[in-house]
Amino acid sequence: MSNLQDEFEELHETLAEAINRIDLRSTIDQIAESESEEKEYMEENVMIEVNSRQLVEGEEQEINLMSKGVYYVDEKGYHIEYEETEATGFQGATSSITYEPRFDRVTMERDGENPTNIIIDKNKRHLCNYGTPYGMLTIGVRGCKIKSDLSSEGGTISFTYTLDVNTALASTNTINIKIIKEK
Repeated sequence: MSNLQDEFEELHETLAEAINRIDLRSTIDQIAESESEEKEYMEENVMIEVNSRQLVEGEEQEINLMSKGVYYVDEKGYHIEYEETEATGFQGATSSITYEPRFDRVTMERDGENPTNIIIDKNKRHLCNYGTPYGMLTIGVRGCKIKSDLSSEGGTISFTYTLDVNTALASTNTINIKIIKEK
């Protein structure tokens, strides 16, 4: 019986050493993966060109904005953040735009006095919150077109969507954004 017990203890020690090596290898792999993720998700300062066109009852309004901002890529998608200016009417607010290529979805968020959260999915309608100087509105947002060539190096994204109030068309909007890395 002692011989069997010795073999069991030796097998147990060998198994314990193997588990420790696996745990150590796993820890090393996790650290390496974490370091590569940190590099991949580093925020970069960029110049952001935004051209926004809005068509309301046959009249077109256009706003052009050039702003410094932040751009980064993570597992969710491409993220663009910039400060609004007086030209947009939301000076002091920060806008964030996320493009999720896996879902072909754009999410626009704005903080500040008039917070907004809009989801744009091609051929889908979402009810979203849109902040105005007069209060919060719940509006319908239907995505029409999303086109992107964004990469870790920057690029462009263009999307068109409609806004409706009580299902009545309020406006058709097209936004073109160009990300230019600072050198």
